[in-house]
Amino acid sequence: MKRTLRRILTMVLCMMTLCFVFIAPASADNVCKQIKGSSKAETVFTVDTGSRWLFAKDYLKLTQTKGIMNIERIKLTHNEKGTREMYELYSVKVEKLVKGKVKSTKVYEWESKTLKIKLDKNAFYRITVTSTYVKYHGKYPGGGLFNPYEAKGLKGLVSMWWIPLGWKKHSTWSVSATKGILACK
Repeated sequence: MKRTLRRILTMVLCMMTLCFVFIAPASADNVCKQIKGSSKAETVFTVDTGSRWLFAKDYLKLTQTKGIMNIERIKLTHNEKGTREMYELYSVKVEKLVKGKVKSTKVYEWESKTLKIKLDKNAFYRITVTSTYVKYHGKYPGGGLFNPYEAKGLKGLVSMWWIPLGWKKHSTWSVSATKGILACK
């Protein structure tokens, strides 16, 4: 009788352990869901990654919404004011910290809907998200001669198409997914 009871109890404990192993990671899909920002202000947050299996990859995924930019279209005969729905151009600086000092830094230029940042296990990071709007304090340099949103090659140097005048409705962003992250602050 004791032996049977012991086997049943062992089976129940094993089942409970297995349920916890499979359910706990699913419920902790995004431990950074409270981290968000917009093109109005710079945002700084920290990320703490945990120990993982040898081949598991830790990551942080950022997702942004389109905002509405006031623009001036450059035309041969006259300029025309209007708006443009677009993503903000963010600079995302990822600093790996060891004992409070920066060990390594990566900077990502982010101008699409999502950005996935791969992180090392057992590490601590400081992440700074800065919009182009904040970088230039809402006043883009060079007037009609420079458009930071079109700054690839000659197209950005002499903008023949449009000039940004500032956000009518700011772009927003948030941490949409995480893997292998213990905490965000």
